[in-house]
Amino acid sequence: YLKEQKISPIVILGYELGGTMAVHYLAKTLKHELRGLVLVSLISEPGNSPLDANINLAAIQIPVLDVFGLNDQESVLKALIPRRATPNSRHRVLEMVGADHSYWGHEEELIKRIRGWLSLLVASSVSANP
Repeated sequence: YLKEQKISPIVILGYELGGTMAVHYLAKTLKHELRGLVLVSLISEPGNSPLDANINLAAIQIPVLDVFGLNDQESVLKALIPRRATPNSRHRVLEMVGADHSYWGHEEELIKRIRGWLSLLVASSVSANP
């Protein structure tokens, strides 16, 4: 639909399980029109699960912004450990000091940080495709 409406670039934002589902979809779908992925408080089902976001992220070839609050849920913080230990030029991890899982009181900062990343993404897309 977005492509038909000539809306570009297309970026998906997924919060918690929505992010996990987006990562799963993108890892299995090699041909798509997406330019970026924003993940907020991503959770993961570790092990042999098809929803192991840490494994699925390795297959994604588009830029990813991975946001979490320093006071986030334990499951989010635990799932983040392997992603922080494996540097990837397309994957940026962004921690928000003082934010919890709901980002209550940090909504403006969250929006500002995501907008900043999106601005850089669009600028790099324009310079790569003059």
